[in-house]
Parts: sequence; C-alpha cells; structure tokens
Amino acid sequence: MQNNILKATYRQAAFVMLVWTVVVITSLAWGAYGHRREALNIAYQNAITIITKDIAFRNWAASHGGVYVAPTEQTPPNPYLHFMPERDVVTTTGKKLTLMNPAYVLREAQSLYKGEYGESAHITSLKPINPNNAPDEWETMALVRFERGEREVKEVTQTDGIQKMRVMRAFMVDGVCLKCHAHQGYKIGDIRGGISATIPLKLLFDAEARDIRNLSISHGIIWLLGLTGIGAYNLVRRREIER
Repeated sequence: MQNNILKATYRQAAFVMLVWTVVVITSLAWGAYGHRREALNIAYQNAITIITKDIAFRNWAASHGGVYVAPTEQTPPNPYLHFMPERDVVTTTGKKLTLMNPAYVLREAQSLYKGEYGESAHITSLKPINPNNAPDEWETMALVRFERGEREVKEVTQTDGIQKMRVMRAFMVDGVCLKCHAHQGYKIGDIRGGISATIPLKLLFDAEARDIRNLSISHGIIWLLGLTGIGAYNLVRRREIER
C-alpha cells in the first residue's frame, strides 16, 4: 500500500516537473518572439522615418518647381531635362544656374546619407526619366503592387547572406509633378513612383541575440529553482508517507 502511494507521489512530481518545464519553455519562446518582433518594429519605424522625411523633402522641392544651383562636376545640368526651356539660366550678374528637379535633388541627398545602422533610401519609378533612378527587382515588385492599389509594401529580404528590412511607400502625381512628367502621360492622382528605405538588420539582431541570451539565463535559473522546489516538496511528502 505504502509503495503504491510512493509511486503515485513520484508520478505526480514528475508530471508537475513536466508541466513546469513546458511553462518555462513557452515563456522563453514567447519572450524570444517578442524580442524579434521588437527588432523588426524598430527597423520598420526607422524606415518609415526615412521615407516620411524624404517625401516631405521631395514635396518641398516639388512645391517650388525644383531648385536652381550652380552647376558643378558633381551636379552637372540634368541631361534628362533637356526638353525644359529653362533648365539652364543665367542671372543678371552673369552667374550660370541649372535646374535640379525634385527627384534629382532627393537622389543626391540620398546618396550622401547613411544612417546609424547603414540604412539607405531610393526614389524610383516604373517610368524614371533618369536611368539612375530605375528600380531593382524588389522595388519593381513593390511598384507593380502599387499599380494594383497598395500604398505600402514591406518585407524582410536577404542578399548575399545579409538580412534587411525593406519598406516602400507610393507617392502620387500632383500638379507640380507635371512640370517634368506631363510628357510621360501622367495625370494628377496617378501613381508616380515610390520611395524605398533599406535597413540592415545585423546590429538589431545582434542586440536581440544578447537579450535572448540573458532571457535564457534568467529562465534557466527560474526553471532550476522551480524543479528544486518541486523536488523538495516531493521529498517532504515521501518522508511523511514513510513514517
């Protein structure tokens, strides 16, 4: 009789230990999932910040019809605006100026910008005036989805073993866009193109790995303490039964 009770006690203790182990593993898995979700959300928010800034900058340049600057080797007259009669002007004092359209302004600014995580941005279109603004394969996919009604596309991609968060938002044709793009057949309200942002995930995933390692250690300690408590309780019960 006593042996049966002891066996039942052992089985109960083993079951409780199993349940405790499942609870701790589930908690660890949920915590790890939360850290991954947080890392991806940080990357996404960084991308949206970049895109929002670039759209605002582009809209500012577009609202002024572009900006005139002194031509340099780095900023020569835009050969893709040759059809515009006022692409190149001369001031009353004889200074030569050339027109930078909004895409030209933004592309030059984007080429100079690299953020904390190596993030970058790109303005592009399915019908770019400048071939340097042509979309890559992923951007082409996003632009096609814009044509079908979507306004934002995001995805984690991998290139040469490097994982990246890629986000792209569409921008629409408005009245000021037609100054440079009317000859392409655009109308107000059409999808003009998009601005994409790319965020390398390595630094964020490295930080996530450190957090998960610390989380695993704390869960391991809690798990061992729980097993110790269950074992101690089982030992006390066994001694009471054996008396």
